[in-house]
Amino acid sequence: MKKLAYLLLLSISLFSCSKSSDQEPKEEQLYDVSFNVSVFNQEVVDLKATQALSGVVTYLHYFVLDQGGEIIYYTEYKHTDDDFGTIKDKLPEGDYQIVFIGMHETITEEELDGIYLYTAEYQLKDTYSKSLSISVPSEKAEQSIQLDRIVGKLELIFTDKIPSEVKTIDYVLMNCPYDIELPTGRISEGEINKNSAPIIISDDDKDNPNYQIDIFELANESGNSHDLIINCYDVNGDILETRKLTDIMIYRNKITRLSGEMFSSTKNNENNFTLTLDTDWAEVIEKGFDAVVPDETAPTVTFVSPSPNSTSPTAVTAGQDLPFNISLTDNQQLKSITFDATTTTKSVNDFLTDFGAKLTAAVNASASITGKSDAVMTFNVGVLTGAPAGVYKVTCNVTDTSENTTKATAYFDVR
Repeated sequence: MKKLAYLLLLSISLFSCSKSSDQEPKEEQLYDVSFNVSVFNQEVVDLKATQALSGVVTYLHYFVLDQGGEIIYYTEYKHTDDDFGTIKDKLPEGDYQIVFIGMHETITEEELDGIYLYTAEYQLKDTYSKSLSISVPSEKAEQSIQLDRIVGKLELIFTDKIPSEVKTIDYVLMNCPYDIELPTGRISEGEINKNSAPIIISDDDKDNPNYQIDIFELANESGNSHDLIINCYDVNGDILETRKLTDIMIYRNKITRLSGEMFSSTKNNENNFTLTLDTDWAEVIEKGFDAVVPDETAPTVTFVSPSPNSTSPTAVTAGQDLPFNISLTDNQQLKSITFDATTTTKSVNDFLTDFGAKLTAAVNASASITGKSDAVMTFNVGVLTGAPAGVYKVTCNVTDTSENTTKATAYFDVR
């Protein structure tokens, strides 16, 4: 057990451990508190609400913090202890913050700094946490605690067979969070790079495709963006293959699955992997080794001319040209651009048919704009001599390569 402070005021009594004190402090009355950490959030994959804690994590870390957020007591329990997950403690009267962290790693003194637990050196596995406030004494002295998963999982799958000359594989996961703030459970922004230990590839691993590497990392609900570098080495330690994958999102309680050919004979340096979101946990994300993020962003269309304001349409005389100036942008690529011309007054089919044909011809002349992520269209459209006076509107419809669509409308007044 590791005790940081308050040793005279606190004693811990864990049924599985004989390290509790035989004497209680005389200076201040102590009150019993009890926690049963043997149930988990039911969103956890394949875990029932009553699954034993020892089947999920190796260590349970128990922190007692005072009202100022300072750690006054800390102890660590191991899964081999009897009644692992049942904690009985004695605390003086007062208000406390209790923090539980279930993980597969022990914690050294160097990894605790004030109220922060540093995880920079950890190759994390499945990790859980819970923070709660208690008042002592309390009628609810015994509580059952459900821990929440605070990591996401990245599954890296090589769909082709590993060549015989490959001896080891390692990876670097970049932009990783580096600490947990104990009172709040806040996870830091990604700032460090984590290097894996070499993974030895056996002959059995090379017999079948779909070799898998599991990577766990601290993650926020909104997700953390990472770059990943994969290196494959021969028996002499020389690199045989390498891949750098960018913008891979890892979400808390979700599995991001990267799958594809690592050892393709094409050797064209293309990241030909697909990304998958797996619902084994809360949700699954599918993605390729090219790390193409699902595109849900619609293009933007901005009319400079004609006027986008219906109350101040652009004036044009029948028989003259109407100038068009349109800006188009998208986060990926533009796929198609079409226009519809209508009137805001009465039906003038002949004029609109003529105007629409000229508009289509002008757009087709600018067809090279599609396939770009941003472009400016400038062209003139002749207004038919004798066109009926009135206000007309033109709607521009734009679709990108992810089938996201948007539209914008401009107005002109024939006089």
